[in-house]
Amino acid sequence: MDNKTKLKAFFENTKRLNKHFKITPLLYGSLGLEYVTDAGLSVDDIDILIPEYHLLDGWNKFCRYLETLGYVLTDENEHTFLKCGISFSYAKIEELHPFAGISLDEIETVSL
Repeated sequence: MDNKTKLKAFFENTKRLNKHFKITPLLYGSLGLEYVTDAGLSVDDIDILIPEYHLLDGWNKFCRYLETLGYVLTDENEHTFLKCGISFSYAKIEELHPFAGISLDEIETVSL
């Protein structure tokens, strides 16, 4: 599957999460780097950062919501779902700064 299809899937996922949970997911990993640099990278999955609440206390609600949209949980430990042959993995946005040294206020928000 090509990166444009994965990017479109990310934006669709983002739109739904934003509408339902009022969060702004952050595209991360190789697809995020591909989007920013247009480097033609090989992308295996979609890595998405969201507030940790949704991966901890709100996990059951988050998981049930994605399942109503047709996502199938494939790895609960990694918070990974599969939909239409695309793997979506979620991680805590609060770990961005400690891991990459990037502050959230340094990141541009893109609205579509």
